[in-house]
Amino acid sequence: MATRATRLPYTNGALEHRLPRLSWSVIRKYCFEMLSTEASGNIFARINVGSHGFCSRLLAESMSVAVERVRKFRNRLAHHDSMINVDVPFEVRQIIELAGYIDAAAAGWLEKRSEVMSVYGQRPRVVADTVVVPARNAWSLYEQCRAYVCQAGRVFRPIERIAFYVDREIKPDIPAVVHRRDNASKSIWTDGRQQVFLLTSPGDPKHRQLSTALPHAGSGRGSAFVQRQRYVPLHALETARTTADL
Repeated sequence: MATRATRLPYTNGALEHRLPRLSWSVIRKYCFEMLSTEASGNIFARINVGSHGFCSRLLAESMSVAVERVRKFRNRLAHHDSMINVDVPFEVRQIIELAGYIDAAAAGWLEKRSEVMSVYGQRPRVVADTVVVPARNAWSLYEQCRAYVCQAGRVFRPIERIAFYVDREIKPDIPAVVHRRDNASKSIWTDGRQQVFLLTSPGDPKHRQLSTALPHAGSGRGSAFVQRQRYVPLHALETARTTADL
């Protein structure tokens, strides 16, 4: 049986009036349907739908995923969950991007008025600026494309670099993160949506190379240096002789 929420007309006033009562899943449904049908008079009327007035399904899906990510971040804040392992600048960019889907001017206003980054700048300096990732397949991808690709929505602390652990050693190349994009659509690397980090290559001023790979002496099941991801300081990597020094 249809509810009143599902019969809500796509108008500014009606949506604003009922918004506090709507679940996030319903909001995502409206976002998707309004973009898919190019409904007139809705809050997304300013969106650029292309020279032929065509609003792609891909754009609608991207917006739906963006709403879901902002919802999760909002819940973390609202429930006073830990922010230690959250890349706050990245999450803020997601909020601004979502606002931009609605109105570019509104996104600019939010970015200008927000004090989040000012507060974030007062945090204690995070020393562990490098994430070490298991790289059975990721290392070869990095060598070919200078990128790291993982599942969409995967959470990382604020990081500056990525190190690759494969064949029981940390590889010498420690590239810097040039750009990070979550919820990237189908690409030359994967099908479906993924999270993509574009990385530096040898010769780049920001790139770092260890004098040699760092071997890992552990053996047996579960003894790998990293299972999912592990954070270490770049300085520790540069001064270590094996993973035991980290």
